[in-house]
Amino acid sequence: NQRWYVVNDSVMGGVSNSQFTQTQESLLFTGNVSLDNNGGFASIRTELNTQSQNTKAIALRVKGDGQTYQLRLRTTNYLDGAAYTHS
Repeated sequence: NQRWYVVNDSVMGGVSNSQFTQTQESLLFTGNVSLDNNGGFASIRTELNTQSQNTKAIALRVKGDGQTYQLRLRTTNYLDGAAYTHS
């Protein structure tokens, strides 16, 4: 099972909140984004270790609620480094 964790704008003084529920087949991400206190993001994150694997692709099946979300893939452990993104 993949270990996921929440990172919201509260790390910089914002008041957005989010949580997730994980089952064997899915991950449900819910929450509220607030622009108060210069905030504006809610996220869940995990680490994928593909170093010892011959990984060519990552497949996701996503169902949304009409809002725009962003997937970010980083090649390092630094959270402020460059990322491959897709909305």
